[in-house]
Amino acid sequence: MAVEIRTFPVVIDGQALVLGNARDISERKEAEEALRWSEEKYRTILTEIQDGYFETDIGGNFTFANDSLARILGYSKEDLIGVNNRAYMDEENAKSVYRSFNKVYRTGEPNKGFSYQIIGKDGSARFIEVSVSPLRSGEGETVGFRGVMRDITERKHAEEALRQSEERYRTILKEMRDGYYEVDLAGNFTFVNDSACRYLGYSRDEMMGMNYRVYTVKEDVESVFKVFNQVYRTSEPVEGFAWRATRKDGTRGFAEASVSPLRNDEGQVVGFRCVGRDVTERKQAEDALGQSEERYRTILENIEDGYFEVDLRGNYTFFNDSLCRMLGYSRDEMMGMNYGTYTPKKGAQAVFKAFNGVYRTGKPIEGFSWEVLRKDGSRRFGEVSVSPLRDPAGNITGFRGIHRDITERKQAEAEREALLKDLKKVNRRLEQSNRELQDFVYVASHDLREPLRKITSFGTLLQESLGGKLDEDQEENFEFMVDGADRMQAMIDALLTYSRVTTQAKPFEQVDLNKVIEDLKKVELAALLDETNGTIHVPESLPPVRGDPSQMHQLLQNLTGNGLKYRREAIPPEITIRAHQMDGDMVRVEVQDNGIGIDEEYRDQVFAMFKRLHSRQRYEGTGIGLAVCQKVVDRHGGEIGVESAPGEGSTFWFTVPRGSYSGDN
Repeated sequence: MAVEIRTFPVVIDGQALVLGNARDISERKEAEEALRWSEEKYRTILTEIQDGYFETDIGGNFTFANDSLARILGYSKEDLIGVNNRAYMDEENAKSVYRSFNKVYRTGEPNKGFSYQIIGKDGSARFIEVSVSPLRSGEGETVGFRGVMRDITERKHAEEALRQSEERYRTILKEMRDGYYEVDLAGNFTFVNDSACRYLGYSRDEMMGMNYRVYTVKEDVESVFKVFNQVYRTSEPVEGFAWRATRKDGTRGFAEASVSPLRNDEGQVVGFRCVGRDVTERKQAEDALGQSEERYRTILENIEDGYFEVDLRGNYTFFNDSLCRMLGYSRDEMMGMNYGTYTPKKGAQAVFKAFNGVYRTGKPIEGFSWEVLRKDGSRRFGEVSVSPLRDPAGNITGFRGIHRDITERKQAEAEREALLKDLKKVNRRLEQSNRELQDFVYVASHDLREPLRKITSFGTLLQESLGGKLDEDQEENFEFMVDGADRMQAMIDALLTYSRVTTQAKPFEQVDLNKVIEDLKKVELAALLDETNGTIHVPESLPPVRGDPSQMHQLLQNLTGNGLKYRREAIPPEITIRAHQMDGDMVRVEVQDNGIGIDEEYRDQVFAMFKRLHSRQRYEGTGIGLAVCQKVVDRHGGEIGVESAPGEGSTFWFTVPRGSYSGDN
């Protein structure tokens, strides 16, 4: 029992007395003690809970914060008091929080579980979930807000990781080449990815709900059912069993499948998930390999060359009948025999070095000579190629090789050496004869020019002096004589040009084809271009080439001039010149015209000496220009040709060595 006593002094009849009263306060004390314990428990809860607890005024300024709130925000409790709760978030989140607090104020109802992002003191972003309720005065007026703040950053990260994981899962299922599908216990599809649809040739809508028996080859239905049943009974996956399917288009496919149980949340098996890999091509390859191995064995037994396999010590482990015939031994005698048995001592060291080189480098050796001693004592020569023989791990366990008997070839080579000596003598005589012939052509054509000029000059003078005195036949005879001399002069000039390709050849140097074309347009071909109203186009700059400058000039002049000369009637000639670098060190140049074209049967003849496809009355010339082109290109180590069709123009092309651009090494 608790008593509250009050005393006060009084004086009665001159005597000092102390009066007092006592009141039972047991209930009030119990209430005060309960309140103290409640507040202590309240403070303990606020201190110990992981969630942040706060109280704010109407404006949202913190008036109380527990330790957890300070920890979440990264500030001390003292730093938080008086600070607005929207100070730790960006503008967008601040507006959202304001609306949430305002709703609590307007309705007087708590707002539970809304989330937003805050920025901690260290600058890191945190995700929180907040529940807010009104804080009321004794009269029931809302004077602020109290709330609980929970840090859900890890949950948000986990949710994002889950979302990304599911996105990866969907992407993998969509992109992976293997077919993935899920079926219920009856074998009906409940999910299928695109690869499975492509493999079977059905659309996703057609596949959904379809039973696996629809497309499974009849002979495999029972075995697939047994696999499903085994997975259901044991709850263990089955991997790598064969599954043949008939596609929608009727073709047959081969799959290598794995099946595992599909469970519900209670762990019960409610279906199966399957991954099927299309191994149709592999099956076909295996069949082809089997056929190939059969052909391989057949070939080995029928080829004339000897095939052998030996271990690292050089003992035979496999060989074909041809090798037995070459060496004169039976198959039983050969098995286990060492190659040194029939190799003469003089060549044994070289053969050993060859095998050792293959072992050290792992690279094959081709075409080394091997002299062998047959069982009957006769000697034969072989040409052998050897490569390493490896086990599945890649280790060299021996050697395989091809042995070709070249005894007859060796004999033929000896005979050829003797013939080559004779041929060199003949070539030297032929070269001397060619030089003499070239000198003769040059001298003869040079010496013939003078008398021909006299015939032309004096014939013309005589014709003019007898003008009016000759009858028609005599006049025509004079014209034939002068014309014949002129044509002979042109032919001699052409022969001189042809011979000069060799006699007046110059060293190769860098040649700018663009400049050559411009020079031709301004000088040699200027009159012909003006006469025919022709044009020469170079769409793109031509690459540099390496050659004899004067001969490159002559080559392009002849080909371009031909394009201008052999034009179609009433159509101005157009010449287009292009060039591009080929693989290697050559450049291909093309000269395209819009002229009369060439019949296919004459394309290979146009480069022959004096070959003409048209009469002199229609197109003048000696028929030697393209022969000169051929000789120039030959001298430069290239090729020349033409692509053409009558009435569609011609494209003459040639290849010559490429030059170097500025900056090339």
